[in-house]
Amino acid sequence: MDVLEAIDVIGEGIKLYISVLPHSNRSGFEEVDKWRKRLVVRVKSSPQNNEANKEVMSLIEEVTKCRCEIVCGGKNRQKTVLVYGEKDEVLRSLRNALTG
Repeated sequence: MDVLEAIDVIGEGIKLYISVLPHSNRSGFEEVDKWRKRLVVRVKSSPQNNEANKEVMSLIEEVTKCRCEIVCGGKNRQKTVLVYGEKDEVLRSLRNALTG
């Protein structure tokens, strides 16, 4: 399933729907969950003290080279992240992260 299934395009960028798996043995992007239509993101950090959220933001910003913020689900594993960037560039970056 393509990452296009896990986004919505809005005026200032894209909304990226993700499922976070904290306490993982590695950090990075996984496949798109076809049932939830969310990009699975693994992080080594714990949810304690907002550490997992910080790592999620860092991963997304590193890959997309765009500023982003969590707009929904700050205390939940299911999150919505607003990525401030041009749709095609963000999609290309996320697809590369999934395949590489």
